[in-house]
Amino acid sequence: MEKHDANGLSYSGRNDLYFIIDGDDYISEWKQKVISLSKGVSLNVIKKTIDGHKDAKYELARARVNRVTGLYGLFLIPKLIRISVKEKASNIREYINWIVDELTPDVLAWWFPEETRQHDYPGIIMSMRRPRKTLENGN
Repeated sequence: MEKHDANGLSYSGRNDLYFIIDGDDYISEWKQKVISLSKGVSLNVIKKTIDGHKDAKYELARARVNRVTGLYGLFLIPKLIRISVKEKASNIREYINWIVDELTPDVLAWWFPEETRQHDYPGIIMSMRRPRKTLENGN
């Protein structure tokens, strides 16, 4: 499916979200991952997060045509079972710090409303990046 931005430039495929920032068009590709943070930031959590970013970046590269600016990201849904609300908060904080330090996202947002903090899936984290020619850690 061919689409056109405000300047008439084409790009292919379906994209998940569209943005206009300061008059410039952006297309974006997003992936969703449920990650178990009950035991903190494990190697499995790290691998799933990095793989999710790689998958979104790959899909974005397939859709971009005529140099339309692209963004890619992850919606991360932490699964936290059989631990206290205090441990949940600590594990989420540890994970967010890992994302900031290791993935260096261009945008990072999260939402954990007070009324859901006792639930097994208490909120969501959004991590977004612009493609770069060379990325640290291969992500």
